[in-house]
Order: sequence, then structure tokens, then C-alpha cells
Amino acid sequence: YYFYDFTFETSLKAYPQSADWKIGVFFRCQDIENYYAVRIGPSSLEVVSVVNNVQSVIFTTFNSGIWTKLKVEALGENFSVYLNDSNVTNLILSDFGSGALGVLGMGQAVYAMDNARIVAGSYSLIADFDAFEAGEVPPFLLDVTPELDNFRAVLSIGDYAGSAGIKRLNLNLIW
Repeated sequence: YYFYDFTFETSLKAYPQSADWKIGVFFRCQDIENYYAVRIGPSSLEVVSVVNNVQSVIFTTFNSGIWTKLKVEALGENFSVYLNDSNVTNLILSDFGSGALGVLGMGQAVYAMDNARIVAGSYSLIADFDAFEAGEVPPFLLDVTPELDNFRAVLSIGDYAGSAGIKRLNLNLIW
């Protein structure tokens, strides 16, 4: 999906295996060389812009390093970033009008994400990852396809736009 105006929020946590790690969300992604990202690392939260593969840190602030609730709101060129329900910055970014949205993890760590929510116009997806077991269809998928009585979901993860640095989650529904 390409999102224009949206709200995305989730809870994130990293279990670092080295000092060089980051977790967060990328949005308005055109390709591996053109996107925005909000990244949480061991000591900071930063908003970055990558245009033609040139990275610029637009904003940075301290991060507590525990379960962190991250929220990004986009409305036209206006972006708001929230950390644990507190607005930490409001930005105007005009390089990309729409693009893909996803979570990111960088460096050596195990990353956790829970309670993801995307709202974009009339589209809404809420994913609570706590309650399902391996092989079980995640409950949020039932909300996506309520008219299907017998189907199976296949999830796969691959490189996004040819880069090992950003992963793409593919969801196939088979009925």
C-alpha cells in the first residue's frame, strides 16, 4: 500500500546484542534511497530524511530504552511524532507525498512490536500480536476478510526494494 495521510502507532522494544541498534518505522518510502524514518536507538529517538540516498537527521531527542509507544501522524506535508503519548516534534516534510509504510530494525538485536494500528482514510488495521500461536491465523486478519469462512494466511518476509536493510512482510490469503 501507498499511504498519503495516515496515523500509525505501535509499541516497540529491543533486546540488544550490541551497542549499535535501532528500531522504528519508515514511511512515504519510494525506494531504498528515498524515504522518511523515525528510529529509536539505545539513547535517542531521531527523525531522518533519506533523499537520493543522502541521510539527514531532522530531529533527535532522548529515549528511555524500554517498551516505547511510537506514533507517527502524517497530514499532507505535516508530520507529528509522539513518544509514549507525548508529542516530541512537529515537522514539515515535502519530498514525498505518499509511499509505503513499515517497521524497521537495524543492528544486532531482537526486536519486539505489539499493538500496531494503521488508520488511513477509511482503511484501518489493528494488530494485537500477543494472543496467537504459531500456525494460528492472527485475529486481526479475520477483520480484514470477514466474508471468508475457510481460508489460510501465508506470511513471508523478504528484502524490500532489493535491500537487506529493509524487510517487506507479504501476506497472502488463500481460499
